[in-house]
Amino acid sequence: MTTDETWSGNLYDFYRRVIQKLFSELKVPFELKGAKRVDDTPVHEALREALINTIIHAEYTGRIPIQIIKRPDMFVFRNPGIMRLPSRGCVTGWYK
Repeated sequence: MTTDETWSGNLYDFYRRVIQKLFSELKVPFELKGAKRVDDTPVHEALREALINTIIHAEYTGRIPIQIIKRPDMFVFRNPGIMRLPSRGCVTGWYK
């Protein structure tokens, strides 16, 4: 997705368009919770989290864009930004 005549440049619009593309072709098993069908899987949840983290931690003042690639065997999220959390309390990259 690039800036062209069909995209507003709004981050919310970007999220909505990209998440639809990421979710397309995902298999959703039939599952009921009470009388309501559950269309959300752990993969859906992980993709939402990865996309939101990619957007939030992006470096918008730089020249390198975020990159999200969907392949048949994997999803790739590339972000040239840095984590916006302090390193204090961090043990080998994992927060308590």
